[in-house]
Amino acid sequence: MKKLLQKIYLLWGLSVFGLLFLVFLPLNAFIIFFPEKKLHFMAYYTHWANSWLIYILIGIPVKIVRTKPLCRTQQYIYCANHTSYLDTPVLATIANRFMVFLGKDDLAKPPLFGWMFRNLHIPVYRGKRGNWELVFKAAGEAILRGHSLGVFPEGTMNKKPPMPARFKKGAFLIAIQHQVPIVPVSIINHWKVWPKLAPYLCWCPVMVVQHAPIETKGMTEADIPLLMEKVYQVIAGGIETYAPEYFIAEKKSYPV
Repeated sequence: MKKLLQKIYLLWGLSVFGLLFLVFLPLNAFIIFFPEKKLHFMAYYTHWANSWLIYILIGIPVKIVRTKPLCRTQQYIYCANHTSYLDTPVLATIANRFMVFLGKDDLAKPPLFGWMFRNLHIPVYRGKRGNWELVFKAAGEAILRGHSLGVFPEGTMNKKPPMPARFKKGAFLIAIQHQVPIVPVSIINHWKVWPKLAPYLCWCPVMVVQHAPIETKGMTEADIPLLMEKVYQVIAGGIETYAPEYFIAEKKSYPV
């Protein structure tokens, strides 16, 4: 009975995603066709409202813990652990401005959603030659337009939470190239709600911890390993602090 209810809950969740996508599609299309800077505020509020409505309609409460307030006029690169299909909307709820996501190319394939994703965010075509040059160029253009970036530095959903998997260096290279601060984000227990490949949705209150920004001014590419280690430890430390029952007892350093 429990599994059946969880599958029905998943159908409801998918219906909510689909309905909200259609509701906000005209606004997103308007933003895509008229990308003037004055419409940036609309993109931010559209995505913020869409993300919050997802959680409201599926009945899951979200608790946001901010260890330090963010500057409204500052761009950031948000780096979070990745354990669930719901990580993208929860990350959008804490952003201070419109957040352009770096996401796998599968998100760019569905007919309508893929069109929206390709035009508002940055698909990462893994294994395709020359792709990272295009990703870096698109990320730089998004930063020049005044947007923040949302990145899951593990590169894919972690199948063995809560300890984050090894980070890839792309987000840190972008941050250093453009001298943009990194905001580490610990998404505490999303794998309990909708983990990768799970054919069900579970009810569980969600907590997301936004840590203090880490400056990159003056850093060079030689500082990338140290920056990766620091961000990793902050994210893992957030999970250990706010949900020790989920954390692996042995505190580990950045996995090599």
